[in-house]
Amino acid sequence: MQANPCQILVATPGRLKDHLENTPGISNRIRGVKILVLDEADRLLDMGFRRDIEKIIAFIPTEQQTLLLSATVPEEVRQISHVAMKKDHEFINTFKKAMRRHIHR
Repeated sequence: MQANPCQILVATPGRLKDHLENTPGISNRIRGVKILVLDEADRLLDMGFRRDIEKIIAFIPTEQQTLLLSATVPEEVRQISHVAMKKDHEFINTFKKAMRRHIHR
């Protein structure tokens, strides 16, 4: 990552924010990110990473695709979705579909 822009980057929000703020040149190397995945968004927010997530989103180009994955969708997840995702984003609830299949069997 020191020499080339990254194509895939996996990091915890706190560690990535730390690098973005303190590692010279790293913010330029992640400008090519095409997809941002926030996995376990509900847990990240429960652990207090909201400000870190907002700072990370501010560093990444707005053209990227954002996937916000969460087992639950409390109000705080809905709020961060408005910051992290495009206005016309689509909410896909896979739990209800899975439950319907299970119930109908």
